Amino acid sequence: MKKTLLLIFMTLLSINPMCASDGQIVWGKTPEGVTVMGTVINGYELSVELMLPEGIGRETITGTVTIPTHVEGFKVTEIKAAANFPNVTKFIIESTVMTIADNAFCFCSKAKFDIQSRLEHIGNYAFVGCEGIKELDLRFIKSIGEGAFLNCTGLKSINLGEEITSIGQYTFDGCTSLSEITIPSSVKEIGLWAFGRTALTSVNIPESITSIGDYAFGRTALTTLNIPSSVTEIGYGIAAYSPNVTSITVDEGNPVYEARNNAIVEKATNKLIQGCKTTIIPESVTEIFAASFTGMGISEFVIPKSITKIGNYIFTFNDDLGKVTSYIEDPYDVNEEAFLYSGGDEPKFTTATLYVPAGTKAKYEAAQGWNKFSKIVEMESTGIEGTSKVNEIGTEWFTIDGKRLDSPRKGLNILRQNGKTIRKVFITK
Repeated sequence: MKKTLLLIFMTLLSINPMCASDGQIVWGKTPEGVTVMGTVINGYELSVELMLPEGIGRETITGTVTIPTHVEGFKVTEIKAAANFPNVTKFIIESTVMTIADNAFCFCSKAKFDIQSRLEHIGNYAFVGCEGIKELDLRFIKSIGEGAFLNCTGLKSINLGEEITSIGQYTFDGCTSLSEITIPSSVKEIGLWAFGRTALTSVNIPESITSIGDYAFGRTALTTLNIPSSVTEIGYGIAAYSPNVTSITVDEGNPVYEARNNAIVEKATNKLIQGCKTTIIPESVTEIFAASFTGMGISEFVIPKSITKIGNYIFTFNDDLGKVTSYIEDPYDVNEEAFLYSGGDEPKFTTATLYVPAGTKAKYEAAQGWNKFSKIVEMESTGIEGTSKVNEIGTEWFTIDGKRLDSPRKGLNILRQNGKTIRKVFITK
């Protein structure tokens, strides 16, 4: 009986050794013979790193590498470093691992990942440049660090569980094959560039989301942007460089934002936060926020006289922009970057023609920012532009806020012919 108990004790000891001091180092090997260095954490767990003998290059390690469940009887619960093994084609992460630390697998460009554990935490930039990842099942995940899957260009699908509360900055930025994703209803925040440079054509932003960071959906293939009632904080350019967007809506129950003419507008300030190429800026708007039209495929832009403040980069990277019409009669100075086309050592400004009210050209030429337009032309004050359209069959007139008119009124109007917008018309008499 005593021998049996001793055998059981020794067996348990080999699996769960007596608590050691945190920071103690133990050594072992993967089943494939790669050296593993483990650092004791929490007394009986290990955070492991893959090591190489001196003089051996990382590129010499090929094929599959398996992260073991135990090393010298200690349970492996964290992978601290296995980075930059460019020729490993597969990592097997066995059942005990709960955490993948910062930068753990960065630039393992060819590797696929067989995750057999209930993985809960992924650190910052953990899988940067892992182009071999095609799909991941992270149903038990609780946290993902910033840039965790940055430039994982092969990633097509990912399953996120209902315990994660935040998708941080750059998390999926540069995942150019990612065309769809379900954002769990547990998520409250979407960070800067979180889904930037992806192939997303649509996205359902759940009612749990309260905050969307700068450029969160920048450089995507989105065609619509729908903001739920729960979102109370929106950064600048959340859909910048996404020229396919033609429809923007905001849930009517949202206390902070509303949709006006295919644009997100902050109610309290009348600040236009995000627009698209179908946006007609209403006269109720008083400010155009920075990057609100950056890279949105705009060919013509109209600035109503109600605008008192213009942010930076509103025209940047609109390749087809040829005409900008401003109805501001007393132009104020704006930062020259408002009309910047591209940056770099020698910044370029839009080559579009700026049309201004009659008698104001000299003012615009003297005003900072506006004077960056190479061509400024005064509009004729003859009453109605395109008067030949007024009485044609199918002609309709609307206010800049979209209300139908029986006839054009003084100020800015929208002229439609057979259901299509023909032009924005300013009536001076």
